[in-house]
Amino acid sequence: MILKKGSHLEHTCEGNIEDKNKLANALWVANYYEDGLRNIKLSRPIDVFTTIRRKFCIDLSYWTSWNVWTICMEMITGSYDEGCLKMPSLTIELLTTNPRAL
Repeated sequence: MILKKGSHLEHTCEGNIEDKNKLANALWVANYYEDGLRNIKLSRPIDVFTTIRRKFCIDLSYWTSWNVWTICMEMITGSYDEGCLKMPSLTIELLTTNPRAL
């Protein structure tokens, strides 16, 4: 590509001023926020949003805040799906060690 001498290259697109920060993805925020969530027992996705906004002046979308909250809850309590898969074996183990449990 060859540019002519008279080319006037000016970027006139204003872009989306309300656009959220693309680099603040859910995994990055979850790694930062996990310890805070461990200390706060009752937390909501909006708490993630306000904490990151105060600390880093970054506006997250609610979707990203929700993903961060679910990722952190899985890191802390474990996966819900894994718990459901382990339930039958835990029930058998409980019945063998304590037959009068049920």
